Amino acid sequence: MMRPSNKAAQSHHDGADEDELHDRILTAQMQASKNSILPPHGFLGRWSDTNGNAIVVHAIDACGLMLMATLSRPPRHNIYLRFRLADAGTVWLCGNATLAATLGPTGSLPWELYWAFPDGKCSVWVREQAVKGNGVSSQDGESAVPVKGETGIASTQDAEGLTPSALET
Repeated sequence: MMRPSNKAAQSHHDGADEDELHDRILTAQMQASKNSILPPHGFLGRWSDTNGNAIVVHAIDACGLMLMATLSRPPRHNIYLRFRLADAGTVWLCGNATLAATLGPTGSLPWELYWAFPDGKCSVWVREQAVKGNGVSSQDGESAVPVKGETGIASTQDAEGLTPSALET
């Protein structure tokens, strides 16, 4: 590959190379995330999404294997969505969405979740706090992951029958 000879062109070209490298790294990280299943504890904590929802994911059983997401966006009532594994335990579902990819450092909890809906729409969840591997926030020392069994809801039946359109109201 021939490099530009003047400094301005060189500077512009290097920026393009850095952007391309960043895009390639991001693509590789997301592709790698598709090849491994995220354990349930990787979802726990506080998130925000591209639809303006504040999200809390918490365990609804004593073992911490059954998860519920509570989506809040006042003045609308909360939406409760169950997590479940599908395709012989190879993919996570939350409500009607499929976890398409995660983004985060290898060996750590993800900081972004990419959810795909059957109608082609997507939602990106971004973790609210930086979380260490032990579930403690690196910002304030408070637990960033809710205690197992702490649901704050009366029943899990509220999660049944919700559609992607419920997230957009």
